[in-house]
Amino acid sequence: FITPAGPAELVFALRVDDGVGYGEDTVTVFVDPNNAPVITNGQDQVINDIETRGAVTMNATATDADDQPVSYTWTQVDDEGVELASDDPERVVLSNPNAPVVTFTAPDISDALTLRFQVLVSDGDPRAEVLGTVTVNVEPNGVPVFGKGPAQIVPGPSGSLFTLDGTAVDPEGKPVTYSWTQINAQGDELQVGDSGFVPLSPSTTAPIVTFTAPKTPDPITLRFRVVASDGYALGGDALGTVTVEIAANVAPQIVKGVDQTIDSVQTRGEVTLDGTAIDPEGEPVTYSWTQVNAAGEPLAVDDPTRVTLSATNTATATFTGLNTSTAYSLYFQVTVADGVERGVTVGDIAVNFRANVLPVFTAPTTATAPAGIVVTL
Repeated sequence: FITPAGPAELVFALRVDDGVGYGEDTVTVFVDPNNAPVITNGQDQVINDIETRGAVTMNATATDADDQPVSYTWTQVDDEGVELASDDPERVVLSNPNAPVVTFTAPDISDALTLRFQVLVSDGDPRAEVLGTVTVNVEPNGVPVFGKGPAQIVPGPSGSLFTLDGTAVDPEGKPVTYSWTQINAQGDELQVGDSGFVPLSPSTTAPIVTFTAPKTPDPITLRFRVVASDGYALGGDALGTVTVEIAANVAPQIVKGVDQTIDSVQTRGEVTLDGTAIDPEGEPVTYSWTQVNAAGEPLAVDDPTRVTLSATNTATATFTGLNTSTAYSLYFQVTVADGVERGVTVGDIAVNFRANVLPVFTAPTTATAPAGIVVTL
């Protein structure tokens, strides 16, 4: 026979009868108590620091002192121990609810979450079943962190190359994707063709992008938004902004100054006018030379003091002074431009020629000599 669950004392009596008489004897069977299974990792387990979408393994493997086969039944419950409904948003899918070791994937969450499970371990005797619990604490998904901060301000000159750095690191080490957009002061996205729109290179999905600022006579502000995402639906996006403050264009600067004077030039002497300029933003500059009168007005073509310049569109120009015996002055203007509205500098150069000095005789003006000799003058 198969013994019942212990502890128990079973007494069996045997009578033998031959028709004349009989004999009796008894047999007592003591049934030991059934030992409940023992969960190796403990009856109450806690698993901490699980990442969002992280893989979770729960182990309820048990041993039975009586070598009875053990069965397992896993259930997800709430904090009251009641099984979660199948449509509960916190419910997860267990790999095998009747296995000693089960796995599941933690949900995608933006806040910390605690999941609770019960496992019923049985050797077939209802009186020796063990109910184990496993508490799983899931950490909220950490958003990517921008290396240069979520709100950057980048100043720079007009027409220059700007670099925007949205590089971010995910706290859980997940790969990060990027999406750049240009926005206005209200946060609305700008489109190609909108005022102030600039194209980004190499693409709007790169962590670091560049653009060339427009050349503008006035200061302007450009705004950009970058979304760094770890791909998780909840709590996986970091929003950053970059404000680019572009200074007004600065006109070229003439190295020798905007008011130059060249004094004491010899009549018919060669003169070099130097309007060489440097543009603060590094833009190429153009030159335009004009001869003017003392009031700054262009000379007429037939003006007798007009000279011929070697070139009128270069940084320097040369000319030869007039052939006259009196002192005089000539005036010139050079206009230097960097191609941007109001990016023009005008320089004035006055050239003062000294009067022509007559030759001076070094020999005596009178001399006496005897007759009959050779005289050298």
